[in-house]
Amino acid sequence: MPELPSEIADYIDSAPPERRARLTQLVELIQQLSPQAVVSMRYKMPTFTAGNGWISVANQNIICLFIHVS
Repeated sequence: MPELPSEIADYIDSAPPERRARLTQLVELIQQLSPQAVVSMRYKMPTFTAGNGWISVANQNIICLFIHVS
């Protein structure tokens, strides 16, 4: 698994313990399924971009996954 940029790792580390493991699993799954995706912080969320599509993972009261495909 490629190492995450520090701002992404910090985002995950700042999540409450009960959500941190699930965020980590989602990020790892996205990296496995789309290894060419570029990860960055967009809209204050970890965002993976590949081609014209992107996926963002949010730490809210529940874990949210935003997907945009064009």
